[in-house]
Amino acid sequence: MTDATRLAGLVASRICHDLISPVGAVGNGLELMRAAPGDEEALALVEESAAAATDSLKFLRLAFGARDPAERVGRAELSAASSGWFVRRKFGLDWRNAPDDAPMRLAQPLLLLAIAAASTAPRGGRLSVERATAEPLAAIWRIEADPLRPSPRLLELLAGDGTEAATPAEAHLLLLRRAAEASGTQLFWDDSGMIGLA
Repeated sequence: MTDATRLAGLVASRICHDLISPVGAVGNGLELMRAAPGDEEALALVEESAAAATDSLKFLRLAFGARDPAERVGRAELSAASSGWFVRRKFGLDWRNAPDDAPMRLAQPLLLLAIAAASTAPRGGRLSVERATAEPLAAIWRIEADPLRPSPRLLELLAGDGTEAATPAEAHLLLLRRAAEASGTQLFWDDSGMIGLA
């Protein structure tokens, strides 16, 4: 199996994992509505689960989707596509330091790094774009959270080690590694609460 084929499989599995819970909950809600027509709680479950699935699709499409690296995406679109996914994980995102019109070669690393940043704070918190430039490529998030605990595995993958054992949950880090290699940059973690590519 080629590295590209393996990475495609990991990304597909990651997306399915993120979608299975809200889509399954929609099905559960519909079953409840069949058993008890007019059940407001069942309707609320369907509506909430459908919204969660929509939020995931919007975010995952932009973060993992194949796009022309030169295609541009606005700050408002980045915020709209990511806010629902991160709010459900108890994170607020501050995009003010991102360019208003970013090429995908910058936008996608920002989104993928946000996923990595969120993994360091199990109780949620706030992520703020610290730096975002396309030339030279730099994408850096500041994390405000308590506690802040980057896992040894995250630090290992940021350093480029252990990639052969990566799981679907780590697919974003493999894509970030490819972006770093293609741009001649490095992935890093700073104990002050910053994660990035520069």
